[in-house]
Amino acid sequence: MLDFHKRSEAKLTVSALRMPLAEASEFGVIEVDENGKMIGFEEKPANPKSIPGHPDMALVSMGNYIFEAESLCHELRLDAENENSSHDFGKDIIPKMFPEGGVYVYDFSTNKISGEKDTTYWRDVGTIDSYWAAHMDLLHEDPEFSLYNRKWPLHTYYPPLPPATFVDAEHEKIKVTDSLIAGGSYVRGSSIYKSVLGFRSNIAAGSVVSESVILGDVKIGAGCTIKRAIIDKNVEIAPGTVIGEDLELDAKRFHVSPGGIVVIKKGTKVGF
Repeated sequence: MLDFHKRSEAKLTVSALRMPLAEASEFGVIEVDENGKMIGFEEKPANPKSIPGHPDMALVSMGNYIFEAESLCHELRLDAENENSSHDFGKDIIPKMFPEGGVYVYDFSTNKISGEKDTTYWRDVGTIDSYWAAHMDLLHEDPEFSLYNRKWPLHTYYPPLPPATFVDAEHEKIKVTDSLIAGGSYVRGSSIYKSVLGFRSNIAAGSVVSESVILGDVKIGAGCTIKRAIIDKNVEIAPGTVIGEDLELDAKRFHVSPGGIVVIKKGTKVGF
């Protein structure tokens, strides 16, 4: 995509994906010319336009952009001064820029990643359920997108932490299956199934965590049951707490998504 951006001498390059027309109204829908230059853009249109020659497909924005720094700063300054703007890339910045020229579209289906079986893996994580599902995608035996491909590294911040630690308790054996657990985590005598645990997750003995996303710096007390949940940072959960088994009860205390995912917000103390 960066190579395409440079070759096109673009001010802005938007990555795009082909999607069934019936699903396209949830995204920004793009029109391009034969050179990949953007000639049309509508944010979440009720009647999305199809790709010429492909009446059942539309080209949609993936929400990934490459800007020339000077162009980005210029557009942001203008947008900040516009009292009528919602200050959104899809609703304001891109619709203003493309008629002026210099906005190009990179077809992500042409992207080639050495070592990946599916070069077009992408998930929109704009909802709780899709965010949770994207994490679960990483836990398959043969995931569509691998975190371990050295030819497609993920560049992010890695704090200087010790490795994750797993120890048995006196009467409880540790069991971890189909999960990703980040550095600095300490899991004692608990069972972790199909879950993602962020940095410095602390799980006390006798707890069961399944199909959940723990975002880090979380303390889960002894004997807890956590199922199909997203737990934000700095949450502390009292011993014996049950989350995800009774959604009607959970909805009185927490947010529950349409798909039944329980969300506990940052810094919450549960059961104290």
